[in-house]
Amino acid sequence: FLEIVDQLGGIEVDVPITFTDTNTLGNGEVHLKKGKQHLTGEEALALARTRHIDNDVKRGERQQLVLEAIAKKAMDTGSIKQYSSVLAVIGKNMKTDLTFNDILDLGKTALGKPYTFTSYVFDWGDVTIDEASMVELFPDSLDFISHRLRVSLKLDDADQRDKKEYQFTSTKESQYN
Repeated sequence: FLEIVDQLGGIEVDVPITFTDTNTLGNGEVHLKKGKQHLTGEEALALARTRHIDNDVKRGERQQLVLEAIAKKAMDTGSIKQYSSVLAVIGKNMKTDLTFNDILDLGKTALGKPYTFTSYVFDWGDVTIDEASMVELFPDSLDFISHRLRVSLKLDDADQRDKKEYQFTSTKESQYN
């Protein structure tokens, strides 16, 4: 992860919160301030992994920000040489039956083509079941996001929930109360 971000020359992220966390070696700190900035691999990893400032849902949102920034930077980079460097780093850290050239060809198909991310965050709440504290995804939120994903995959037809001006609001009704 660190090497990929660094091979891309860093990433641009709008950091949602100011925080300080331990670096990957455990011998120093990474301090990030809220706001748009250029992050190194070490800083991007700190943003994606920190768990001491809020909760796992917010951490997941930060991870989405980082992954989107990595993909955007990779898509905006027009240099095959840079792609080769990134793919070499990936190759050292994963196993696949694709050859290096197969992976490079896949990367080339994306050059110059627009790509957009659509992300959703489930509405959720805390629930205690048998004295264990858990996170509950509200059923109406789960249904809404499932619908949106199914429409994007052309498994369902679009309806009023897919209109640009539509704003989903959860009833926040628990299935456990």
